[in-house]
Amino acid sequence: MGSLGQHGSKGEIELRWYQGSFYWSRYKLILMNVRFESKSDIRPETLLVELMNFTMKETNYKRLCSTKTVSAVNDNFLGPTILVHKWDTFFANIHDRGKYGITIHWHGIRQLRNPWSDGLEKIMKCPVPSNTSFTQEIIFFIEEGTLWWHAHSDWSCTTIHGAIIILPALRTTYSFPKHYAEETIVPAKCYKGDVMTIIDEALTTGGDPKISDACTINGQPENLYDCSNIWNYISSTS
Repeated sequence: MGSLGQHGSKGEIELRWYQGSFYWSRYKLILMNVRFESKSDIRPETLLVELMNFTMKETNYKRLCSTKTVSAVNDNFLGPTILVHKWDTFFANIHDRGKYGITIHWHGIRQLRNPWSDGLEKIMKCPVPSNTSFTQEIIFFIEEGTLWWHAHSDWSCTTIHGAIIILPALRTTYSFPKHYAEETIVPAKCYKGDVMTIIDEALTTGGDPKISDACTINGQPENLYDCSNIWNYISSTS
């Protein structure tokens, strides 16, 4: 797919892509100043490219004993989990099929020399309009561990969010002893009302927004609330 070479007195890194000069020059610019721990780390297989589609639209979901329409990604609430390795490049195809313009922010990811993919609405970029698409590029230069992604348009992040699991670079391991098991837990809030209406009313009146009706774990209300399915989730993963 490509080759990785070293050149220059300062050990600059260059990635050559055979598909065309556009990608060659693009990745050369991004990777020029990456510092690797040793020469053995400079391998083509340590730089992978991942791709995922994020289709956002209104979906009916039942929570807290009632059914409501929420904005969700790929018809799921909780959204998909992104699984990558350190140094990977991830492309997210954002397809907005909902009624609101939206952006996706990759929380905790340092978008070095790549701020236009950070997803901060009206700061780094405009929201993706309804019935259009946009591709964001996320480069995992230094991150390792668990972070999360979420919508960054008003309160749409309430139902549009998910986990990012960043494994160590290929042929490397975590800095701690091997663990026995792992599970991803994403806490959030749940509202019976329309979250966009709630924040609009608060901004109009200048008062505090309505507090949430429940807390959720991986998209399900905790077991203290009516109609909770959290134990179904726990039993399926234990």
